[in-house]
Amino acid sequence: MGIMHSQRAFGGPLQANVFLTNRCNLRCIHCLYYSPFVERPNTFETRRARAKSAEPPALGYLADFQRLDANIEGTKNLIDSLIDMGTKRYIFSGAGEPFLHKNTLEFMGRIKHAGGAGTVFTNGTLLNAGLIDELLKMQFDELRITTLAGSNDVYMKTHAGVGQNTFHNLRDNLIYLSERKAGLGLKKPEVTLIFVVIPQNYEDVSRFADFVKAVKADRAMFNPVVTAGDPDLEKTLVLTSEQSAALRKNLSKVKSFLESHRIVHNIEYFLKSFRSVLDTSSVYRIIPCYMGWLSVMVDVRGLVYPCCRCYEPLGNVREERFQNIWNSQEYSRFRKEAINIYKRSEPLKGCECNSCTHFIANLRVFKMLHPIRGRSESLKHSYPDQEI
Repeated sequence: MGIMHSQRAFGGPLQANVFLTNRCNLRCIHCLYYSPFVERPNTFETRRARAKSAEPPALGYLADFQRLDANIEGTKNLIDSLIDMGTKRYIFSGAGEPFLHKNTLEFMGRIKHAGGAGTVFTNGTLLNAGLIDELLKMQFDELRITTLAGSNDVYMKTHAGVGQNTFHNLRDNLIYLSERKAGLGLKKPEVTLIFVVIPQNYEDVSRFADFVKAVKADRAMFNPVVTAGDPDLEKTLVLTSEQSAALRKNLSKVKSFLESHRIVHNIEYFLKSFRSVLDTSSVYRIIPCYMGWLSVMVDVRGLVYPCCRCYEPLGNVREERFQNIWNSQEYSRFRKEAINIYKRSEPLKGCECNSCTHFIANLRVFKMLHPIRGRSESLKHSYPDQEI
């Protein structure tokens, strides 16, 4: 009903992405915030300044930013507000490692007690038997673990300063999780392993598939790198045309391997959006963006964003109730502009629509609402690798 109205929301967001901390224990080379290749963290303030050719945030401010945790009571209140509004799906993430927040398990338990489903985006290195047993006990839904590698040598190459045993410990803990699930007859938490493709790891996709099988993960995801316009990342993390061609060839073999072992993957959709970096510019010339109804993101300071690809906040839950922000004029304006994005020749102001990580969700909604247009020749032409 809200999408048909084009501006109003008749309920809460279907999904909420709650940032828990900006602290991190790793320095993954693809990370927008902690990569050793970046001069300064690519915070939303940094991206706004870059878009406006303005002075970037001071390094001292950014150092403080990287030490922030989400307020405990504020996060509980936010989750309770979302539950009251009917939100059922939750993502716990951040500009750092979510399990560094001391109350992460409490937040997870809160949404599970209310009947919600949760996913945590993590590097997986803080997993241990005790933490895994707690996740099994509450039947948490999904761990999405970015490894960037399927082997120890590539893992060390893509994680600056990491120890010799980090990858092996991750592997052992994931095997422990799979064995405990099997022993208890449980399906959750499901494990999704994520491989962000960069020049430093693109030749490791086959070993990554072997790793997924070895730890009995439920699915494998391949993601194009997102540089957020950072010139240092664009210089060091973008595949050449030759590397891209080799990757595409290797992925066809990986696809067959994963399917032979009944492992879910996203290779078809990856190839649709892969142009050395994530490129979704063509799809939003055909379909709308529905994120103003589907999702919301709240950072550790309480700032509210429509999604992780938009860097202009629409309010702050530390200053007013989330319900008021969700139903505000600012949100209505965003919804109206987003649903008409396909009529524009450029991204929404304050959003990185040309590198949108949510295009699959928008495609699915478009197909449900417009089953005939969803199979149009123009949409097929934009994504020629496979029929949408």
